[in-house]
Amino acid sequence: MVLFTGFVNTETSQGLGDWLKGWWGWLHTNSQEHAFFLLVAIAILPGLGVPSSPFLILCGALIEKTGSMPVACLLTASALWVNVLWTFLFAAYPGRSLVKKFLERFSKKLPDLPQSQGIRLAIILRVTPGVPLTVQNYLLGVSGISLKNYLLVSLPVMSLWAVGFVVFGDGLLKGNAKLIIVGVGLLIGLALVARMISKRYGVSK
Repeated sequence: MVLFTGFVNTETSQGLGDWLKGWWGWLHTNSQEHAFFLLVAIAILPGLGVPSSPFLILCGALIEKTGSMPVACLLTASALWVNVLWTFLFAAYPGRSLVKKFLERFSKKLPDLPQSQGIRLAIILRVTPGVPLTVQNYLLGVSGISLKNYLLVSLPVMSLWAVGFVVFGDGLLKGNAKLIIVGVGLLIGLALVARMISKRYGVSK
């Protein structure tokens, strides 16, 4: 579209395309050679506010690195599990204590949710599209839900998202249209199921 408007000529466009192709190849190569650091980034950086999606897409390179899609999905899911665990623990203990003290200054009290409501809140947050992973983890940590119930809801959901992103990322990195379609289909399917579940549990409430 930019080409037709005359803002960028064909030569410049080709140079930009070559640069993007080279950059993408560099990401692909480094995702394979430095798989450990990629997984560490997923485990840590989203807890600091960094978007997780780009890293999850790059996990498609783990299939070629490990030679197995199930192993690549398991490694990606494990990195996400570490992230949801440490961020929850941080929010549930020092974080919740700080929030309590802050509210007490205004004569407010942090409510203690019954575990049944805590599970419901966890389901709503996990399946509601658009809520950043970090926000989900910290809100649930402060909510008072038990670690057991938190993991019971979080781990399966994180595993499903990991599978979708790994398949999509593998197709994108290899330029395989069929894998891209399958990966997108999985992510869209999860989003649709999430939307139905969120309606079932009353997100607006």
